[in-house]
Amino acid sequence: PLPPGFRFASASLPAEARLASEVIGRSYAHMRPDLDDVVRWMQQPVFDPTLWIWMIDERTNQPAGLGIAEFDHKRKEASLEWIQVLPEYRGQGLAKALVTHLLGMLAGSASLVTVSGEADNPSDAEHLYRRCGFAGQNVWWVLRRLGG
Repeated sequence: PLPPGFRFASASLPAEARLASEVIGRSYAHMRPDLDDVVRWMQQPVFDPTLWIWMIDERTNQPAGLGIAEFDHKRKEASLEWIQVLPEYRGQGLAKALVTHLLGMLAGSASLVTVSGEADNPSDAEHLYRRCGFAGQNVWWVLRRLGG
């Protein structure tokens, strides 16, 4: 369930792209996507603006977190790409609520949902996803050729 004092809100894109980059950057000590990075994500064929969801603190009417999923309509496959909660809001179940909300939005349309994370990340995304019911030991590596 959604913790009291918080609500979900759809992101208004591209108008809130800079805010998304700021929230992601404040959520991690080692990642700082800039506005250009976020705009590039929105240009991908798997971009779905309905799957960018804010977690709003109702006291301040400001974001406490952000969940971003991608969806390949042709393959009916989705990926939870970014689940972050600002440090001052952690430990309240907000990340789990974001994951659960996004999975609910994908139910009925996605035949497969994967998660994205960084190995040995201090945020321990694997622990979050396992608490949300993800199982298995599969690891996929996606490599890209740079500059050519």
